[in-house]
Amino acid sequence: VEQKEKMLKELLRMNVDENELLLEKIGFPTTQAILYDRNIWIADTAATMDSTAHEEGMQDVQKADISTTGVFGPAQTTKKVGSIVGPICNKYGQELKRIKLEKVGFDERNNFNLFSITKRMKQGWALGGDDTTLWIEKGGMKIVFE
Repeated sequence: VEQKEKMLKELLRMNVDENELLLEKIGFPTTQAILYDRNIWIADTAATMDSTAHEEGMQDVQKADISTTGVFGPAQTTKKVGSIVGPICNKYGQELKRIKLEKVGFDERNNFNLFSITKRMKQGWALGGDDTTLWIEKGGMKIVFE
């Protein structure tokens, strides 16, 4: 206990966040398995709409016939759209705010949840970033992707 207190005091003196230290010890995942989690959304600058493979939790589901083209293969058709309400969390899993994503395309063939940056920019969100982080901002709200 005494050694841990000394280490924490030294880290505070060096202005190092204890959570950052814990993340360094845990490390970044070595596989993409976490990307298949229904709670993880990938910021996608090429996607024109949000999309998911997870129908559970969707609200206001409606039939749709929306065609999208990816990098490879033929165009895919989204057959349903709906809304998803959920939290925005920081990289430590702490809930920051709850939001509602509207007109989210559902297709069980999707691999990942894609959050459309293009859609947000058309809605007036400003895109920013640096060498480790991407974010969008509008009206005092900031969503950070790390």
